[in-house]
Amino acid sequence: MNHCLICGQTGNPMIRIYDDNGQLHIGTEPEPDMKTVSVCQNSACLMKVKKAHILEKVFQRKIPYSFYQSMLSNLTEPSDSRSGLLGLGVRSRKVVPGFTAVEIAARRNQLSLIILDEGAKPTLQKRIQGICGKYRIPLTTYRGDKSMDTVVGKINCKCAGVKDPGLANILSRQFADRGSEKRTS
Repeated sequence: MNHCLICGQTGNPMIRIYDDNGQLHIGTEPEPDMKTVSVCQNSACLMKVKKAHILEKVFQRKIPYSFYQSMLSNLTEPSDSRSGLLGLGVRSRKVVPGFTAVEIAARRNQLSLIILDEGAKPTLQKRIQGICGKYRIPLTTYRGDKSMDTVVGKINCKCAGVKDPGLANILSRQFADRGSEKRTS
């Protein structure tokens, strides 16, 4: 039985990355003679693989960013994977928490997405919407099981800016899905 290269667990659903004559592929069952790496299908393990350049070390070559994006699209986590990704983004400095940090990063053209907590005060909502309009940054609403300040690790944090375009794309899709779930129930 395969175990995760990062956490060592065997019971979780795995992504298997394999080398087929110089081409890297993501799949479930590669051929037995191929060099294979197994990683849990959760954001913590997948982000560690990317951040530590583990695939580059294992396969001894440069791994394109698009390959990591396709890996992250295979996430199968419990209902609140959005919070996990947002917290990991803060720890990897791909997400800036708090209004001042968001405002500065927006002025520097560093943001791909702004996330606003659904419980934010109207004045903050108006200011964030103004920043989004002025700098043409997409805006999404945070609807998580945990409060946003708990997830990002900053007291009274009601907004965050996402610098990484790939992470911004995943988070905006996931928060949009979460919003439609809430509206239909």
